[in-house]
Amino acid sequence: MAPRMFSLSLTIWILILTAELSTLLVLGDQFFKTGSLELKSIWMGLFSWVLLARCFAVVSGWLGVAVYGWNLKTVERFPKWFSSWAVYGGLFGIAGVLITF
Repeated sequence: MAPRMFSLSLTIWILILTAELSTLLVLGDQFFKTGSLELKSIWMGLFSWVLLARCFAVVSGWLGVAVYGWNLKTVERFPKWFSSWAVYGGLFGIAGVLITF
């Protein structure tokens, strides 16, 4: 489950970077050239989606850390404090994202 959460986080970040580096730049440039309110609406909607998607990406990364720590509790090679810190760190990370959202 933890590798899937990390993969989901990276996939969302790739979508975010694609939107930021390609679409938002072109729409913003065209808006400043033409002053079209339709382009402004599309740009603002896409920018809002990017901000929301960042929260999902970071939450899924922290959730992956928490799940990884939870799975480490069953492995005898690691000390108990290591897995506990991973679980609590992931949960505190998720709480931090939700508080700042």
